[in-house]
Amino acid sequence: MNWNFYFQILLALLLASCNVNTVTNAKKEIKESPTLSDFSKHGTIGVHVVELNSGKVLLNKNEHKRMTPASLTKLFTSGAALLTLGRDHTFETQVYSSPVGDEGKHHLYIKGGGDPTLGSDRFSAHGIEPFFEKIYNGIREKGWDELTGDIIIDNSYLKGPAYPSKRVWEDMANYYGAAPNGLSYKENTFRLALKSPSKIGEHCQVVRCTPDIQTHIDCYVVAGSNQKDSAYIYGVPGMNKWTVQGSIPAGRDAFTIKGAIPYPGLVFGSELKAYLQKKGIRINGTVRISQKKAPFDSLNLIATNYSPKLSEIITVINKKSQNLFADHLLMELGRVHQQEGSWDTGCLALNIFWRKNIGDFSGKFYDGSGLSPFNGVSCKDLVNVLTYMHHSEQSDVFKQTLAIGGIDGTLRSIWKDNGIKGVVIGKSGSMNGVLGYAGYFSAASGKPFAFCVIVNHFTEPFASVRSEIEHLIADLIRNN
Repeated sequence: MNWNFYFQILLALLLASCNVNTVTNAKKEIKESPTLSDFSKHGTIGVHVVELNSGKVLLNKNEHKRMTPASLTKLFTSGAALLTLGRDHTFETQVYSSPVGDEGKHHLYIKGGGDPTLGSDRFSAHGIEPFFEKIYNGIREKGWDELTGDIIIDNSYLKGPAYPSKRVWEDMANYYGAAPNGLSYKENTFRLALKSPSKIGEHCQVVRCTPDIQTHIDCYVVAGSNQKDSAYIYGVPGMNKWTVQGSIPAGRDAFTIKGAIPYPGLVFGSELKAYLQKKGIRINGTVRISQKKAPFDSLNLIATNYSPKLSEIITVINKKSQNLFADHLLMELGRVHQQEGSWDTGCLALNIFWRKNIGDFSGKFYDGSGLSPFNGVSCKDLVNVLTYMHHSEQSDVFKQTLAIGGIDGTLRSIWKDNGIKGVVIGKSGSMNGVLGYAGYFSAASGKPFAFCVIVNHFTEPFASVRSEIEHLIADLIRNN
């Protein structure tokens, strides 16, 4: 397929404001081209580019067609969260102690508050050890050197099933598919080290799992001839045995892949217990999770941990395309707008929010991260959201969370040429057969534009499709 020819034809539409006949002829060429005819049978491209000051459409093609956006979904989620919660919003994780009851025991309650960043190593000022130290000091202030009860993880902040209805089985147990919890910890990610033999095709062995997820994992991974990580973990919370399948490079002593922790609250509680014991606090009870809200009004607050500000969280979401953080924000939207945090209420809240604010909205969501291949939005939906954010009071904050072309985040390897580097800010989205880019650029004239390009169901090499999108946007920047 001649991708360059296709995009050159699309560029002809730029002349729409100058010559109606030119547009008619360009559309005729698209329709009659055998190459493009083949593409229309097997794949779809959508394009929408708008000048932000005037609202004038610079370029469009299939702009109303609903397409799979992949991680471009995060622009909807992060924008709605920023406008709903505010840039300075933080999440709280609280620790309570119970008075000695009739059974002669006092318990420690960890109240999850939907913080997606607890224990993450992305935020140097928010490490987990200072929080553990606060808890230890709170216990000592009570005069206790022994915890006679249990460490109880209150995981009731979020409701409903662990995973959305349209999440693919292949994704659920891998780190990028980790699901939000009332108490999420270490991005709900564990690391599995595998030893691979030197002989291609022979089975690998599990060396270690960090942290310990207290789940048995059967290994069916084999040594492969390439240097790629092609191993996938399969399992969901409640399964006694998980499996890991696929291949990893041969001859490795400890090749690491990442999975989704099934019960992050238990990992947090276990690490807290070990920390307190190391500090001299005797603990007689166990660590357990409760989905039932504890009677916090009758308990004593001894420590609180605050997340980074929402603007920092969204920066990670949009620059690094972090799925868990985005899905947490989706559920928080459900809590705020629908009085309950769950997949269903979050998706409903996100749809209602954008229908209310941009009117003609065709989007359909099954998560907040874009991991579900069943999400559907149009290029016009995305540009309308970008336009709305541009004119909002949170415009500067939102734009600062986006990746910069040729410089950082998921756009660091695209738009690197002189004159283009640093000009595009935005977000990428990709999965099998899906590639899209959306964001903002300033053209050579100084005029600001919002754009979206999405290609679905292509079979051409990924790099070729990306290159043509890169050239399209670069040409628009240089020629306007």
